[in-house]
Amino acid sequence: MPNVTPLQELDKFMAGALQERVGKAVSEIAANIFDPNTDATATRKVTIELTLKPSKTRTEAVVTTAVTTKLAPLSKLEADAQIGIEQSTGALVIVERTNVTPGQIDIQGETHTPNVARFPAKAN
Repeated sequence: MPNVTPLQELDKFMAGALQERVGKAVSEIAANIFDPNTDATATRKVTIELTLKPSKTRTEAVVTTAVTTKLAPLSKLEADAQIGIEQSTGALVIVERTNVTPGQIDIQGETHTPNVARFPAKAN
């Protein structure tokens, strides 16, 4: 087996494209860490995969790289809601509960109305 010198300049490998993709992956992870909609302490990961497929003569090889990230998923959201069927239309209605009484006026003079989602009744 020939004497092999370790690759010292990975930043120059593939004309710098590998380094660029690793940098992009680390940037994605940093953005995910600072996203308030994700778990702050969840582990994130960058995976660098190098695949070398040599020719039969062993004088050439196709080198393929893949850089992937594993980000923290968005945190689950939860709300209390009342669910019912609207008698006049048959639509499913979901009303989110809040700590503010509907119709109450806040200190800025705004009247609060509940968040309502209506789903039309299925046509027969």
